[in-house]
Amino acid sequence: MAEALRAEFGDKTILELRGLQEKGHLNLEPGFQRQSVWNDADRRKLIQSVLEGYPVPSIFLYRRDENGWPVYDVIDGKQRLETIFMYTRAKGFMKSGFAVPFRFPDDDRKYWYDWSDLHKWELASAVLTYKLQTVEVSGDLADIVDLFVRINSTGKALTSSEKRHARFFTKPLLRLAERLTRRTRKYFAAQHVARAAQVSRMKDVELVCELLISIANDGPIDAKASVDRAVGNDNLNAKTTKRAASQFRGTVANLRRLFPELRSTRFKNMAEFYSLFMVIWELQFKQRMVVSGSQRLRTAEALLRRLSNGVDEVREQQRSAAGIKPGQELYRDYLLSTLQSTDKLP
Repeated sequence: MAEALRAEFGDKTILELRGLQEKGHLNLEPGFQRQSVWNDADRRKLIQSVLEGYPVPSIFLYRRDENGWPVYDVIDGKQRLETIFMYTRAKGFMKSGFAVPFRFPDDDRKYWYDWSDLHKWELASAVLTYKLQTVEVSGDLADIVDLFVRINSTGKALTSSEKRHARFFTKPLLRLAERLTRRTRKYFAAQHVARAAQVSRMKDVELVCELLISIANDGPIDAKASVDRAVGNDNLNAKTTKRAASQFRGTVANLRRLFPELRSTRFKNMAEFYSLFMVIWELQFKQRMVVSGSQRLRTAEALLRRLSNGVDEVREQQRSAAGIKPGQELYRDYLLSTLQSTDKLP
Protein backbone atom coordinates (compact mmCIF):
# COMPACT_ATOMS: atom_id res chain seq x y z
CA MET A 1 0.00 0.00 0.00
CA ALA A 2 1.35 3.41 -0.95
CA GLU A 3 2.41 5.69 1.89
CA ALA A 4 0.17 8.74 2.32
CA LEU A 5 1.72 12.12 1.65
CA ARG A 6 2.68 13.90 4.89
CA ALA A 7 4.14 17.35 5.54
CA GLU A 8 6.00 18.82 8.51
CA PHE A 9 6.50 22.58 8.74
CA GLY A 10 9.58 24.15 10.29
CA ASP A 11 12.63 26.24 9.47
CA LYS A 12 16.36 25.92 8.96
CA THR A 13 19.08 28.55 9.02
CA ILE A 14 21.30 29.10 6.01
CA LEU A 15 24.16 27.73 8.12
CA GLU A 16 22.20 24.50 8.74
CA LEU A 17 21.34 24.13 5.07
CA ARG A 18 24.95 24.73 4.07
CA GLY A 19 26.01 22.05 6.55
CA LEU A 20 23.57 19.54 5.03
CA GLN A 21 24.78 20.39 1.53
CA GLU A 22 28.47 20.16 2.40
CA LYS A 23 28.01 16.77 4.10
CA GLY A 24 26.09 15.37 1.13
CA HIS A 25 22.71 15.24 2.88
CA LEU A 26 21.02 17.82 0.66
CA ASN A 27 20.35 16.75 -2.93
CA LEU A 28 19.76 19.68 -5.28
CA GLU A 29 19.50 17.38 -8.31
CA PRO A 30 16.91 14.63 -7.70
CA GLY A 31 15.89 12.87 -10.89
CA PHE A 32 12.63 14.79 -11.24
CA GLN A 33 14.22 18.24 -10.92
CA ARG A 34 14.55 20.64 -13.85
CA GLN A 35 17.60 22.63 -14.86
CA SER A 36 18.29 26.07 -13.44
CA VAL A 37 16.46 28.90 -15.22
CA TRP A 38 17.28 31.87 -12.99
CA ASN A 39 19.35 34.73 -14.36
CA ASP A 40 21.75 37.05 -12.50
CA ALA A 41 19.02 39.58 -11.72
CA ASP A 42 16.88 36.85 -10.09
CA ARG A 43 19.79 35.77 -7.93
CA ARG A 44 20.71 39.30 -6.81
CA LYS A 45 17.09 40.02 -5.91
CA LEU A 46 16.96 36.99 -3.62
CA ILE A 47 20.17 37.92 -1.79
CA GLN A 48 18.92 41.48 -1.37
CA SER A 49 15.77 40.08 0.27
CA VAL A 50 17.91 38.00 2.65
CA LEU A 51 20.10 41.01 3.52
CA GLU A 52 16.99 43.08 4.21
CA GLY A 53 15.54 40.32 6.41
CA TYR A 54 12.50 39.84 4.19
CA PRO A 55 10.88 36.38 4.19
CA VAL A 56 11.31 34.26 1.06
CA PRO A 57 9.11 31.38 -0.13
CA SER A 58 9.34 28.05 1.68
CA ILE A 59 11.77 25.32 0.72
CA PHE A 60 10.07 21.95 0.06
CA LEU A 61 12.20 18.92 0.94
CA TYR A 62 11.58 15.21 0.41
CA ARG A 63 13.21 13.34 3.27
CA ARG A 64 14.37 9.79 2.62
CA ASP A 65 16.96 7.37 4.01
CA GLU A 66 20.10 6.49 2.10
CA ASN A 67 22.47 3.93 3.63
CA GLY A 68 21.09 4.76 7.06
CA TRP A 69 21.54 8.53 6.65
CA PRO A 70 18.81 11.10 6.08
CA VAL A 71 18.93 12.77 2.66
CA TYR A 72 16.77 15.71 1.63
CA ASP A 73 15.79 15.88 -2.05
CA VAL A 74 14.86 19.45 -2.97
CA ILE A 75 11.33 19.49 -4.42
CA ASP A 76 10.98 23.27 -4.61
CA GLY A 77 13.57 25.93 -3.82
CA LYS A 78 16.50 24.50 -5.77
CA GLN A 79 17.37 27.82 -7.37
CA ARG A 80 16.96 29.72 -4.11
CA LEU A 81 19.34 27.33 -2.38
CA GLU A 82 21.77 27.35 -5.32
CA THR A 83 21.81 31.14 -5.20
CA ILE A 84 22.47 31.21 -1.46
CA PHE A 85 25.25 28.63 -1.78
CA MET A 86 26.77 30.55 -4.69
CA TYR A 87 26.71 33.83 -2.79
CA THR A 88 28.09 32.35 0.44
CA ARG A 89 30.65 30.28 -1.48
CA ALA A 90 29.58 26.95 0.00
CA LYS A 91 31.45 23.75 -0.84
CA GLY A 92 31.09 23.06 -4.55
CA PHE A 93 30.06 26.67 -5.24
CA MET A 94 33.26 28.48 -4.28
CA LYS A 95 33.95 29.66 -7.84
CA SER A 96 30.40 30.94 -8.35
CA GLY A 97 30.37 33.89 -5.96
CA PHE A 98 28.83 37.19 -6.99
CA ALA A 99 28.16 40.65 -5.57
CA VAL A 100 24.89 42.50 -5.01
CA PRO A 101 24.16 46.23 -4.79
CA PHE A 102 22.89 47.05 -1.31
CA ARG A 103 22.67 49.92 1.18
CA PHE A 104 22.70 48.99 4.85
CA PRO A 105 20.67 51.28 7.20
CA ASP A 106 23.77 53.03 8.56
CA ASP A 107 25.36 53.56 5.12
CA ASP A 108 25.15 56.80 3.19
CA ARG A 109 25.25 55.12 -0.20
CA LYS A 110 24.75 51.80 -1.94
CA TYR A 111 27.78 49.52 -2.42
CA TRP A 112 28.34 46.19 -4.15
CA TYR A 113 28.91 43.48 -1.54
CA ASP A 114 30.21 39.97 -2.14
CA TRP A 115 30.68 37.31 0.56
CA SER A 116 34.21 38.42 1.42
CA ASP A 117 32.96 42.00 1.92
CA LEU A 118 30.32 40.83 4.39
CA HIS A 119 32.99 38.93 6.34
CA LYS A 120 35.24 41.98 6.29
CA TRP A 121 32.50 44.16 7.80
CA GLU A 122 31.34 41.38 10.20
CA LEU A 123 27.95 41.14 8.52
CA ALA A 124 28.13 37.51 7.38
CA SER A 125 26.64 36.09 10.58
CA ALA A 126 23.34 37.84 9.88
CA VAL A 127 23.10 35.94 6.60
CA LEU A 128 24.15 32.59 8.10
CA THR A 129 21.53 32.83 10.86
CA TYR A 130 18.77 33.86 8.47
CA LYS A 131 15.96 31.28 8.67
CA LEU A 132 14.14 29.82 5.69
CA GLN A 133 10.76 28.21 6.17
CA THR A 134 10.87 24.51 5.30
CA VAL A 135 8.25 21.93 4.46
CA GLU A 136 9.50 18.35 4.86
CA VAL A 137 7.31 15.90 2.98
CA SER A 138 7.29 12.13 2.90
CA GLY A 139 5.22 9.59 1.02
CA ASP A 140 5.07 7.65 -2.23
CA LEU A 141 7.48 8.94 -4.92
CA ALA A 142 4.64 9.34 -7.45
CA ASP A 143 2.89 11.73 -5.04
CA ILE A 144 6.15 13.63 -4.48
CA VAL A 145 6.58 14.08 -8.24
CA ASP A 146 2.96 15.22 -8.56
CA LEU A 147 3.60 17.76 -5.78
CA PHE A 148 6.69 19.01 -7.64
CA VAL A 149 4.67 19.53 -10.83
CA ARG A 150 1.86 21.33 -8.97
CA ILE A 151 4.21 23.65 -7.09
CA ASN A 152 6.10 24.55 -10.25
CA SER A 153 2.98 25.40 -12.25
CA THR A 154 3.32 29.07 -11.23
CA GLY A 155 6.17 31.57 -11.55
CA LYS A 156 8.54 30.23 -14.23
CA ALA A 157 6.13 27.40 -14.88
CA LEU A 158 7.33 24.01 -16.03
CA THR A 159 7.40 23.47 -19.76
CA SER A 160 5.82 20.33 -21.20
CA SER A 161 9.28 18.77 -21.48
CA GLU A 162 10.10 19.59 -17.83
CA LYS A 163 6.81 18.04 -16.68
CA ARG A 164 7.55 14.97 -18.79
CA HIS A 165 11.04 14.73 -17.27
CA ALA A 166 9.62 14.96 -13.73
CA ARG A 167 6.97 12.30 -14.27
CA PHE A 168 8.97 9.85 -16.40
CA PHE A 169 12.60 10.41 -15.38
CA THR A 170 13.04 6.69 -14.61
CA LYS A 171 11.63 5.50 -17.95
CA PRO A 172 14.15 3.98 -20.41
CA LEU A 173 13.04 5.98 -23.46
CA LEU A 174 13.37 9.34 -21.71
CA ARG A 175 16.75 8.39 -20.26
CA LEU A 176 17.86 7.38 -23.76
CA ALA A 177 16.61 10.71 -25.18
CA GLU A 178 18.54 12.64 -22.54
CA ARG A 179 21.75 10.70 -23.29
CA LEU A 180 21.39 11.32 -27.03
CA THR A 181 20.62 14.99 -26.39
CA ARG A 182 23.82 15.43 -24.39
CA ARG A 183 25.81 13.92 -27.28
CA THR A 184 24.04 16.08 -29.87
CA ARG A 185 23.95 19.33 -27.89
CA LYS A 186 27.09 20.83 -29.48
CA TYR A 187 25.69 20.22 -32.95
CA PHE A 188 22.33 21.75 -32.00
CA ALA A 189 24.14 24.79 -30.56
CA ALA A 190 26.47 25.22 -33.55
CA GLN A 191 23.54 25.13 -36.00
CA HIS A 192 21.28 27.28 -33.75
CA VAL A 193 18.69 24.49 -33.52
CA ALA A 194 18.54 24.85 -29.73
CA ARG A 195 19.54 28.10 -28.07
CA ALA A 196 20.69 28.39 -24.46
CA ALA A 197 17.25 29.45 -23.17
CA GLN A 198 15.64 26.44 -24.86
CA VAL A 199 18.26 24.07 -23.48
CA SER A 200 17.67 25.40 -19.95
CA ARG A 201 13.97 24.55 -20.33
CA MET A 202 14.78 21.07 -21.76
CA LYS A 203 13.23 21.84 -25.14
CA ASP A 204 16.11 20.04 -26.88
CA VAL A 205 15.28 16.86 -24.95
CA GLU A 206 11.66 17.20 -26.05
CA LEU A 207 12.78 17.49 -29.68
CA VAL A 208 14.92 14.33 -29.43
CA CYS A 209 12.03 12.50 -27.71
CA GLU A 210 9.72 13.39 -30.58
CA LEU A 211 12.26 12.28 -33.16
CA LEU A 212 12.91 8.95 -31.43
CA ILE A 213 9.20 8.22 -31.11
CA SER A 214 8.59 9.23 -34.72
CA ILE A 215 11.30 6.78 -35.84
CA ALA A 216 9.83 4.04 -33.65
CA ASN A 217 6.41 4.89 -35.08
CA ASP A 218 7.79 4.63 -38.65
CA GLY A 219 6.75 8.19 -39.41
CA PRO A 220 5.84 11.62 -38.00
CA ILE A 221 3.62 11.74 -34.92
CA ASP A 222 0.60 14.00 -34.63
CA ALA A 223 0.41 15.26 -31.04
CA LYS A 224 2.40 15.85 -27.86
CA ALA A 225 0.15 13.30 -26.16
CA SER A 226 1.79 10.64 -28.32
CA VAL A 227 5.12 11.52 -26.71
CA ASP A 228 3.78 11.12 -23.17
CA ARG A 229 2.14 7.81 -24.00
CA ALA A 230 5.31 6.46 -25.60
CA VAL A 231 7.70 7.74 -22.90
CA GLY A 232 5.54 6.29 -20.12
CA ASN A 233 5.16 2.91 -21.84
CA ASP A 234 7.07 0.29 -19.82
CA ASN A 235 6.38 -2.33 -22.50
CA LEU A 236 8.16 -0.50 -25.30
CA ASN A 237 10.07 -3.09 -27.31
CA ALA A 238 13.81 -2.90 -26.53
CA LYS A 239 14.66 -3.85 -30.11
CA THR A 240 12.53 -0.95 -31.41
CA THR A 241 14.19 1.47 -28.98
CA LYS A 242 17.66 0.32 -30.03
CA ARG A 243 16.73 0.71 -33.71
CA ALA A 244 15.38 4.22 -33.08
CA ALA A 245 18.59 5.25 -31.32
CA SER A 246 20.78 3.87 -34.10
CA GLN A 247 18.74 5.55 -36.83
CA PHE A 248 18.66 8.83 -34.90
CA ARG A 249 22.47 8.86 -34.76
CA GLY A 250 22.69 7.91 -38.44
CA THR A 251 20.29 10.65 -39.51
CA VAL A 252 22.14 13.30 -37.48
CA ALA A 253 25.42 12.19 -39.08
CA ASN A 254 23.86 12.55 -42.52
CA LEU A 255 22.47 16.00 -41.69
CA ARG A 256 25.94 17.11 -40.64
CA ARG A 257 27.35 16.05 -44.02
CA LEU A 258 24.50 17.30 -46.17
CA PHE A 259 23.89 20.68 -44.56
CA PRO A 260 27.01 22.05 -42.84
CA GLU A 261 25.48 25.56 -42.92
CA LEU A 262 22.02 24.65 -41.64
CA ARG A 263 22.08 27.63 -39.25
CA SER A 264 21.82 30.01 -42.23
CA THR A 265 18.43 28.57 -43.25
CA ARG A 266 14.99 28.61 -41.67
CA PHE A 267 15.40 24.87 -40.95
CA LYS A 268 17.38 25.71 -37.83
CA ASN A 269 14.00 26.32 -36.10
CA MET A 270 13.01 23.30 -34.03
CA ALA A 271 9.69 22.67 -35.78
CA GLU A 272 11.26 22.83 -39.21
CA PHE A 273 14.34 20.90 -38.14
CA TYR A 274 11.93 18.13 -37.12
CA SER A 275 10.45 18.14 -40.64
CA LEU A 276 13.86 18.14 -42.33
CA PHE A 277 15.14 15.39 -40.03
CA MET A 278 12.17 13.16 -40.86
CA VAL A 279 12.63 13.71 -44.60
CA ILE A 280 16.31 12.70 -44.41
CA TRP A 281 15.43 9.73 -42.17
CA GLU A 282 12.76 8.63 -44.68
CA LEU A 283 15.22 8.79 -47.59
CA GLN A 284 18.02 7.13 -45.67
CA PHE A 285 16.28 4.30 -43.80
CA LYS A 286 12.98 3.66 -45.59
CA GLN A 287 13.75 4.40 -49.23
CA ARG A 288 17.42 3.41 -48.83
CA MET A 289 18.61 6.42 -50.81
CA VAL A 290 22.20 7.35 -50.01
CA VAL A 291 23.40 10.84 -50.83
CA SER A 292 27.17 10.86 -51.20
CA GLY A 293 29.83 12.57 -53.25
CA SER A 294 30.84 16.22 -53.07
CA GLN A 295 28.71 17.26 -56.06
CA ARG A 296 25.57 15.66 -54.60
CA LEU A 297 26.24 17.19 -51.20
CA ARG A 298 26.53 20.66 -52.75
CA THR A 299 23.33 20.05 -54.72
CA ALA A 300 21.43 18.96 -51.60
CA GLU A 301 22.56 22.04 -49.67
CA ALA A 302 21.68 24.34 -52.60
CA LEU A 303 18.17 22.83 -52.82
CA LEU A 304 17.65 23.28 -49.08
CA ARG A 305 18.78 26.89 -49.21
CA ARG A 306 16.51 27.53 -52.22
CA LEU A 307 13.53 26.06 -50.37
CA SER A 308 14.36 28.06 -47.26
CA ASN A 309 14.64 31.34 -49.16
CA GLY A 310 11.50 30.61 -51.15
CA VAL A 311 9.42 29.91 -48.03
CA ASP A 312 10.76 33.08 -46.40
CA GLU A 313 9.75 35.12 -49.45
CA VAL A 314 6.22 33.67 -49.52
CA ARG A 315 5.85 34.27 -45.80
CA GLU A 316 6.74 37.95 -46.23
CA GLN A 317 4.32 38.25 -49.16
CA GLN A 318 1.48 36.77 -47.10
CA ARG A 319 2.31 39.09 -44.20
CA SER A 320 1.79 42.04 -46.53
CA ALA A 321 -1.35 40.43 -48.02
CA ALA A 322 0.37 40.00 -51.39
CA GLY A 323 -0.42 37.00 -53.55
CA ILE A 324 2.11 34.38 -54.52
CA LYS A 325 4.00 34.57 -57.78
CA PRO A 326 4.04 31.90 -60.49
CA GLY A 327 6.32 29.05 -59.45
CA GLN A 328 5.89 29.64 -55.71
CA GLU A 329 3.18 27.01 -55.18
CA LEU A 330 5.62 24.56 -53.56
CA TYR A 331 6.77 27.15 -51.03
CA ARG A 332 3.16 28.12 -50.25
CA ASP A 333 2.16 24.49 -49.73
CA TYR A 334 5.13 23.89 -47.43
CA LEU A 335 4.33 26.97 -45.38
CA LEU A 336 0.64 26.14 -45.00
CA SER A 337 0.91 22.41 -44.39
CA THR A 338 4.13 22.01 -42.41
CA LEU A 339 4.12 25.23 -40.38
CA GLN A 340 0.42 25.83 -39.84
CA SER A 341 0.54 25.12 -36.11
CA THR A 342 4.01 26.45 -35.29
CA ASP A 343 4.75 29.35 -37.60
CA LYS A 344 1.40 31.11 -37.92
CA LEU A 345 1.18 34.36 -39.79
CA PRO A 346 0.37 37.38 -37.59
